[in-house]
Amino acid sequence: MTKKQKEQYRDTEELRVILGKLKGQKYRLDCGHHTTFGHALSNDITIRVASRRIVCSQCGYEGM
Repeated sequence: MTKKQKEQYRDTEELRVILGKLKGQKYRLDCGHHTTFGHALSNDITIRVASRRIVCSQCGYEGM
């Protein structure tokens, strides 16, 4: 990857700020499971960009 290509990527801290704005919000995922952002017992999520699906991490491992 060239230096110019690397400069196109933002730092992960910006992503953490975006995700922080979701804290406390509840969602039903594409796999049918549920998650609450920022909750200790929440499901982890997997964002599958190619298929435009957001699933829990367990369903993500199963190759949904």
